[in-house]
Amino acid sequence: MKKILLLVAAMVIAVSSFAQEGVKWETGTFQDALNKAKNNKKGPNLVFMDCYTTWCGPCKHMAEVVFPTKEAGDYFNKKFVNFKTDMEKGEGIELAKKYNVRAYPTFLILDGDGNEVGRVVGSAELGKFIENVEAACDPAKSPKALLEKYNASKDGKDLMAYLDALNAAYKKDDIAKFISDNFNDIPTRTKYSRDFWKHCKGAISVKDSRVLDAILASKTSFDSIYGKDQLDKVIYGNLFSNLTSFLQGRTELTPEQVDKACLLISLLTDGSAYETTIMRAAKAYATKDMKEVAKALSGRSLSYSHTGSQIYVIQRIVLGMKDLPDADKAKFLKDYKKSLESNVKSVEKALEPYKDVEIADNGNKPAEMAAIRMN
Repeated sequence: MKKILLLVAAMVIAVSSFAQEGVKWETGTFQDALNKAKNNKKGPNLVFMDCYTTWCGPCKHMAEVVFPTKEAGDYFNKKFVNFKTDMEKGEGIELAKKYNVRAYPTFLILDGDGNEVGRVVGSAELGKFIENVEAACDPAKSPKALLEKYNASKDGKDLMAYLDALNAAYKKDDIAKFISDNFNDIPTRTKYSRDFWKHCKGAISVKDSRVLDAILASKTSFDSIYGKDQLDKVIYGNLFSNLTSFLQGRTELTPEQVDKACLLISLLTDGSAYETTIMRAAKAYATKDMKEVAKALSGRSLSYSHTGSQIYVIQRIVLGMKDLPDADKAKFLKDYKKSLESNVKSVEKALEPYKDVEIADNGNKPAEMAAIRMN
């Protein structure tokens, strides 16, 4: 009996030891973690915060594969007070807003006062991930330091280093604002480079149209660098996104800005049913004509003229519009359901003569089928 008890005790100790090998996460509140870092006399004095969601696959990989390892524990437990929180629950909701966390996983490095020292976005295997964390902790590699270096040198390479650092931190809004504020002062050679274009694309908007207007004013030159079709595609995509974001309440546009977007979209495309629907709804929404919005987003004929993905976007718009009465939302869903049921009945009627026809199994394996589709 004693031997059994000793064996059980040994197993418990072994399991406990293994559990302690990985990253040790604080169990209190966010403020508790900050206080611990601030009051640690011998360190660590920085907080490493894992910002995750339950649906994020890369978040689960980090939590289940990377962080439980001894190597991860050796590094993070010595260097940081480690804290993790679901950004869609509890205090995580406000923290996501405070630190503008918009991609997952995001890992924040904070001082004891909650000031951001750096951030790492995305998952990676431990070795590469530690490299990314070290870079995020290096003051010389921070966006602030890189911006100061560019302001002093006005060198294109320093500008790209700054924009790349913002991009790595997923600070898309900061990139767009900087480029809009400084577009005319950016060195010409850099402005027309493909490396700069990957950052510049996100600054094209009718809400802040400075970059858009500058590109349109020199359209021929930009066409020659990036290709007219590619440039038109980017402008169209951004403006159409402006309209759908406006309808979903994620951004504000004036009636004039909506009209400008619609005009440019009309010039860049042939005007599909989907584009016509969104532009009609946006123009009505800009003037708060909710009756016209409801007509534009009618669910009755969508299944005949729009793809499934387009209808999904329209459905999200309808259900997310705060100013649209619940009665109109219910009508949209009921009308759309009726149109779907009508389509199903039509298919079933067409299928009736063939219901007894056997469909031969060609015996292809999934991988072979994938190869067939690829070819």
